[in-house]
Amino acid sequence: MGFKPELYTEEYYTKLFKDRQNGIRPEVATRLAMYDWADSKILDMGCGCGESMLYCLKAGAKWVTGIDFSPIAVAYAEKL
Repeated sequence: MGFKPELYTEEYYTKLFKDRQNGIRPEVATRLAMYDWADSKILDMGCGCGESMLYCLKAGAKWVTGIDFSPIAVAYAEKL
């Protein structure tokens, strides 16, 4: 298998962002809901479009930052 950066095109992120604009995937929300994020400081490595970071902020995280290799994903995350 392995990492294939050529798969992460603008079209990929456009569809992904459109599909998730109304919220985080339910299975991810279920996992994130298991923790108390109040006053947390979070570094999300591989943040993608940023929906997990937004969830944590809404759950009370004090500080959140994300890193992703894709400038396209980061641009979408900044829109959130």
